[in-house]
Amino acid sequence: MEGWRDPISGHKYTAASETNSEGFSIHIFRDTDGKVRALYSLPISTFDRMPTNGRVLAIRPGNFEPSEIEASDLNSGVLEKAKSNGQSVRATLWHGQDPAPTRGTLRNMLDSDTLFARFYTDTGSTVDTEWSLKGAAGIIGKAAQFSTTASTDDINWSNTQADLLISATNRCNGDIKCIKETASCMHFITESRDVDSFNQCVGKFGR
Repeated sequence: MEGWRDPISGHKYTAASETNSEGFSIHIFRDTDGKVRALYSLPISTFDRMPTNGRVLAIRPGNFEPSEIEASDLNSGVLEKAKSNGQSVRATLWHGQDPAPTRGTLRNMLDSDTLFARFYTDTGSTVDTEWSLKGAAGIIGKAAQFSTTASTDDINWSNTQADLLISATNRCNGDIKCIKETASCMHFITESRDVDSFNQCVGKFGR
Protein backbone atom coordinates (compact mmCIF):
# COMPACT_ATOMS: atom_id res chain seq x y z
CA MET A 1 0.00 0.00 0.00
CA GLU A 2 1.65 3.21 -1.20
CA GLY A 3 1.04 6.43 0.66
CA TRP A 4 -0.10 4.70 3.85
CA ARG A 5 0.14 7.09 6.83
CA ASP A 6 1.41 5.90 10.19
CA PRO A 7 -1.12 7.27 12.73
CA ILE A 8 1.56 7.48 15.42
CA SER A 9 4.37 9.30 13.57
CA GLY A 10 2.19 10.93 10.90
CA HIS A 11 4.67 9.93 8.17
CA LYS A 12 3.70 8.26 4.91
CA TYR A 13 5.21 4.93 3.82
CA THR A 14 4.82 2.06 1.42
CA ALA A 15 3.50 -0.75 3.63
CA ALA A 16 2.51 -4.38 3.36
CA SER A 17 -0.97 -4.30 4.89
CA GLU A 18 -3.53 -6.86 6.01
CA THR A 19 -6.90 -6.45 7.73
CA ASN A 20 -8.60 -9.63 8.91
CA SER A 21 -12.31 -10.39 9.00
CA GLU A 22 -12.59 -9.05 12.56
CA GLY A 23 -11.13 -5.67 11.60
CA PHE A 24 -7.69 -6.07 13.19
CA SER A 25 -4.96 -4.71 10.93
CA ILE A 26 -1.20 -4.97 10.54
CA HIS A 27 1.10 -2.79 8.44
CA ILE A 28 4.78 -3.62 7.88
CA PHE A 29 7.08 -0.91 6.49
CA ARG A 30 10.64 0.42 6.37
CA ASP A 31 10.94 3.56 8.46
CA THR A 32 13.02 6.65 7.68
CA ASP A 33 15.85 5.36 9.92
CA GLY A 34 16.09 2.15 7.87
CA LYS A 35 14.49 -0.10 10.47
CA VAL A 36 11.55 -2.32 9.55
CA ARG A 37 8.59 -1.76 11.83
CA ALA A 38 5.05 -3.04 12.20
CA LEU A 39 1.90 -1.25 13.29
CA TYR A 40 -0.74 -3.47 14.89
CA SER A 41 -4.23 -1.98 15.28
CA LEU A 42 -7.48 -2.79 17.01
CA PRO A 43 -10.65 -2.60 14.91
CA ILE A 44 -11.88 0.95 14.41
CA SER A 45 -15.31 -0.05 15.73
CA THR A 46 -14.12 -1.42 19.08
CA PHE A 47 -14.31 0.40 22.40
CA ASP A 48 -11.22 -1.48 23.61
CA ARG A 49 -8.03 0.51 24.08
CA MET A 50 -4.44 -0.46 24.81
CA PRO A 51 -2.38 1.28 27.49
CA THR A 52 0.33 3.70 26.37
CA ASN A 53 2.83 2.26 28.85
CA GLY A 54 3.60 -1.34 29.75
CA ARG A 55 2.60 -4.58 28.09
CA VAL A 56 0.36 -4.00 25.09
CA LEU A 57 0.71 -6.97 22.74
CA ALA A 58 1.99 -10.53 22.38
CA ILE A 59 2.63 -12.00 18.93
CA ARG A 60 3.49 -15.49 17.75
CA PRO A 61 4.30 -16.36 14.14
CA GLY A 62 3.17 -19.92 13.45
CA ASN A 63 4.72 -22.41 15.89
CA PHE A 64 7.61 -20.14 16.88
CA GLU A 65 8.08 -18.79 20.38
CA PRO A 66 5.81 -15.83 21.27
CA SER A 67 7.24 -12.41 22.04
CA GLU A 68 5.73 -9.67 24.16
CA ILE A 69 5.73 -6.00 23.22
CA GLU A 70 5.94 -3.25 25.81
CA ALA A 71 5.15 0.36 25.05
CA SER A 72 6.55 3.51 26.60
CA ASP A 73 5.99 7.21 26.02
CA LEU A 74 9.60 7.83 27.07
CA ASN A 75 12.80 7.13 25.13
CA SER A 76 15.38 5.33 27.27
CA GLY A 77 18.21 5.77 24.79
CA VAL A 78 19.24 2.12 25.25
CA LEU A 79 16.44 -0.24 24.34
CA GLU A 80 13.80 0.98 21.93
CA LYS A 81 10.28 0.60 23.26
CA ALA A 82 7.12 0.34 21.21
CA LYS A 83 4.75 3.30 20.89
CA SER A 84 1.04 3.06 21.58
CA ASN A 85 -1.74 5.56 21.03
CA GLY A 86 -4.41 3.27 22.46
CA GLN A 87 -5.79 2.23 19.09
CA SER A 88 -2.50 1.08 17.55
CA VAL A 89 0.97 0.02 18.64
CA ARG A 90 4.12 0.45 16.54
CA ALA A 91 7.10 -1.82 17.21
CA THR A 92 10.43 -2.56 15.55
CA LEU A 93 10.71 -5.91 13.78
CA TRP A 94 14.24 -5.76 12.35
CA HIS A 95 17.24 -3.41 12.30
CA GLY A 96 17.17 -3.46 8.48
CA GLN A 97 20.92 -3.25 7.89
CA ASP A 98 21.56 -6.64 6.26
CA PRO A 99 20.34 -7.82 2.84
CA ALA A 100 17.78 -10.09 4.53
CA PRO A 101 16.54 -10.85 8.05
CA THR A 102 18.20 -14.01 9.35
CA ARG A 103 16.60 -14.44 12.78
CA GLY A 104 14.02 -12.89 15.06
CA THR A 105 10.35 -12.04 14.71
CA LEU A 106 10.42 -10.81 11.12
CA ARG A 107 12.30 -13.90 9.93
CA ASN A 108 9.76 -16.06 11.74
CA MET A 109 6.90 -14.16 10.11
CA LEU A 110 8.39 -14.78 6.66
CA ASP A 111 8.61 -18.49 7.44
CA SER A 112 5.06 -18.85 8.84
CA ASP A 113 1.54 -19.07 7.43
CA THR A 114 -0.21 -17.40 10.38
CA LEU A 115 0.53 -14.61 12.83
CA PHE A 116 -1.30 -14.89 16.17
CA ALA A 117 -1.73 -11.85 18.39
CA ARG A 118 -3.04 -11.03 21.84
CA PHE A 119 -3.87 -7.39 22.59
CA TYR A 120 -3.78 -6.27 26.24
CA THR A 121 -6.34 -3.58 27.02
CA ASP A 122 -6.21 -0.78 29.56
CA THR A 123 -8.96 -2.51 31.57
CA GLY A 124 -6.85 -5.64 32.09
CA SER A 125 -8.69 -7.83 29.58
CA THR A 126 -7.16 -9.47 26.50
CA VAL A 127 -8.35 -9.82 22.91
CA ASP A 128 -6.97 -12.53 20.58
CA THR A 129 -6.83 -12.47 16.81
CA GLU A 130 -4.78 -13.78 13.89
CA TRP A 131 -3.70 -12.84 10.37
CA SER A 132 -2.92 -15.10 7.43
CA LEU A 133 0.68 -14.87 6.20
CA LYS A 134 0.27 -17.27 3.29
CA GLY A 135 2.04 -15.76 0.29
CA ALA A 136 2.90 -12.64 2.28
CA ALA A 137 6.70 -12.96 2.37
CA GLY A 138 7.29 -11.51 -1.09
CA ILE A 139 4.78 -8.70 -0.52
CA ILE A 140 6.43 -7.77 2.79
CA GLY A 141 9.92 -7.87 1.25
CA LYS A 142 8.90 -5.68 -1.68
CA ALA A 143 7.12 -3.10 0.48
CA ALA A 144 9.93 -2.88 3.06
CA GLN A 145 12.72 -3.21 0.47
CA PHE A 146 14.65 -6.27 1.54
CA SER A 147 15.41 -9.76 0.25
CA THR A 148 13.39 -12.52 1.86
CA THR A 149 16.16 -15.08 1.22
CA ALA A 150 19.10 -15.07 3.62
CA SER A 151 22.50 -16.43 2.57
CA THR A 152 24.45 -18.94 4.68
CA ASP A 153 27.08 -16.26 5.38
CA ASP A 154 24.40 -13.84 6.60
CA ILE A 155 22.88 -16.48 8.88
CA ASN A 156 26.29 -17.39 10.32
CA TRP A 157 27.12 -13.73 10.91
CA SER A 158 23.77 -13.12 12.57
CA ASN A 159 24.48 -15.92 15.03
CA THR A 160 27.96 -14.53 15.72
CA GLN A 161 26.56 -11.02 16.22
CA ALA A 162 23.92 -12.27 18.65
CA ASP A 163 26.57 -14.14 20.67
CA LEU A 164 28.76 -11.02 20.84
CA LEU A 165 25.90 -8.80 21.99
CA ILE A 166 24.70 -11.29 24.61
CA SER A 167 28.22 -11.75 25.98
CA ALA A 168 28.89 -8.00 26.10
CA THR A 169 25.55 -7.24 27.75
CA ASN A 170 25.80 -10.07 30.29
CA ARG A 171 29.07 -8.66 31.61
CA CYS A 172 27.15 -5.56 32.69
CA ASN A 173 25.14 -7.55 35.26
CA GLY A 174 22.19 -5.20 34.81
CA ASP A 175 24.21 -1.99 35.33
CA ILE A 176 22.46 0.69 33.23
CA LYS A 177 25.62 2.77 32.66
CA CYS A 178 27.46 -0.28 31.37
CA ILE A 179 24.55 -1.24 29.09
CA LYS A 180 24.55 2.27 27.61
CA GLU A 181 28.31 2.08 27.07
CA THR A 182 27.93 -1.28 25.36
CA ALA A 183 25.13 0.09 23.18
CA SER A 184 27.46 2.84 21.96
CA CYS A 185 29.79 0.15 20.57
CA MET A 186 27.13 -1.86 18.74
CA HIS A 187 27.50 0.00 15.43
CA PHE A 188 30.81 -1.76 14.84
CA ILE A 189 29.06 -5.09 14.42
CA THR A 190 25.60 -4.03 13.25
CA GLU A 191 26.91 -1.80 10.47
CA SER A 192 30.43 -2.93 9.51
CA ARG A 193 30.83 -6.41 11.04
CA ASP A 194 34.05 -5.25 12.69
CA VAL A 195 34.47 -7.64 15.62
CA ASP A 196 37.92 -6.38 16.64
CA SER A 197 36.75 -2.76 16.89
CA PHE A 198 33.66 -3.84 18.83
CA ASN A 199 35.77 -5.78 21.35
CA GLN A 200 38.22 -2.88 21.67
CA CYS A 201 35.35 -0.44 22.21
CA VAL A 202 33.75 -2.62 24.87
CA GLY A 203 37.14 -3.20 26.49
CA LYS A 204 37.64 0.54 27.04
CA PHE A 205 35.08 0.44 29.83
CA GLY A 206 37.24 -1.81 31.95
CA ARG A 207 34.80 -4.57 32.80
